[in-house]
Amino acid sequence: GLLDRRRERWAFLALTVLGLALWARIPILTDGVSSLPLLDIAVNERFAFVATFGLVSLAALGLQKIRDERKTRFLEISSAAMAVLVTAVFVLNRGRLQKLEMPLSYLNSRFLFQLVPLLLALVLCAAFRVGRSGVVCASLLVLVVLQRGAETVSLYPTIPNRAFYPPIPLLEKIPRGGPYRFAAVGYTFVPNISALYEVEDVRGYEAMTFRPLVETFPLWCEPQAVWFNRVDDPTRPFLAFLNVRYVLAPPRFAVPPGWKAIASERGGQILENPSALPRAFVPSWLRVEDDSARRVELLRSLTDFARYGVLNGPAPFGDAKSWRRNGAARIVKLGYRPDALRIDVSAEETAVVATSVTAWPGWRVRVDGRSVKPLGYNHAFLAVRVEPGAHVIDFAYRPASVVLGFSISFLTLCLALYLLRFGSGRPAPGDLE
Repeated sequence: GLLDRRRERWAFLALTVLGLALWARIPILTDGVSSLPLLDIAVNERFAFVATFGLVSLAALGLQKIRDERKTRFLEISSAAMAVLVTAVFVLNRGRLQKLEMPLSYLNSRFLFQLVPLLLALVLCAAFRVGRSGVVCASLLVLVVLQRGAETVSLYPTIPNRAFYPPIPLLEKIPRGGPYRFAAVGYTFVPNISALYEVEDVRGYEAMTFRPLVETFPLWCEPQAVWFNRVDDPTRPFLAFLNVRYVLAPPRFAVPPGWKAIASERGGQILENPSALPRAFVPSWLRVEDDSARRVELLRSLTDFARYGVLNGPAPFGDAKSWRRNGAARIVKLGYRPDALRIDVSAEETAVVATSVTAWPGWRVRVDGRSVKPLGYNHAFLAVRVEPGAHVIDFAYRPASVVLGFSISFLTLCLALYLLRFGSGRPAPGDLE
């Protein structure tokens, strides 16, 4: 491919070098890429795929050059050279690999998967040396596909998902699709597995966290530095605000007063908290606290989040540095999707509608179709101010970075299609058709 006359070969070579450099974390280059917007929070070693793309593209150019110029002799030499190289690497490393207790049958099969296709390529080139370069290239493509399929078929065997995540009848007692969250006591149920059982676990762990939410952890859980947020006491008031209605507890866990066990088996029990707040509600009393540390301490002192809520600021109406009664309003209907929330509200006065939707950047809020700026609520969540009357509030998670990335990808696709169709004019001899 590098011997081809097309200018594109330099772009593919640059991509190969760039991908390998980022994968190897070469100083200066890696630091420069990692300082760019969006890439400053990404795992940039994964750009190794760019090196693979560049190598494959160079190989395609080289294969076409061989086809067009009938240089099967070059394929013979390169296949023979690679066969010798693979054999030498195998012989030199066999003893070390056996010391790692790699089964000899596995070791030999991996070696044959590398060597046999090269020998077959050598035979193909010798058999169709004169005037049949197109047949050789097509045969090599088929050979590559067969080799990759045979080598990887047992690498990640396909096993039914029920073998890892069998149905749990106990969890079937939890209603699905409603706007209520779930938690488990202690180590009863490891988070993230919850997605496979379609329950919305309030715990969880991920590489990126929302700092204001992290600052509320002491109010409802036991943070674990490199794992999930352990809930030891499901009766903590902030969990009720967080919309946690269903809790999976150990078999001998005492049912808290006022709660009820809706299902019980040998492995545990499902408890229901009747005091859990809906995903959106209208609190009775409000207060503004601008200082984040004082705000968290104020939240720590509250025991009834249905009545009391703290705004991050500014005050939605008048001075609210002390507790002030919220306007009269009620939630008429609540529609829910994982990335959207629709609230039908009827307000008699100017009021604040509170939610337990985490205030991640990217939430877009509309009231009666008009875009509005939401209020910060209970330190890490969202609320909306509404005027008297009937209103429809729509929450939709649409991060600007996703919209921008989609737009760039779509425009790039359009440009690629345009260049493919009109960019090169009439194909020059030897160009791809």
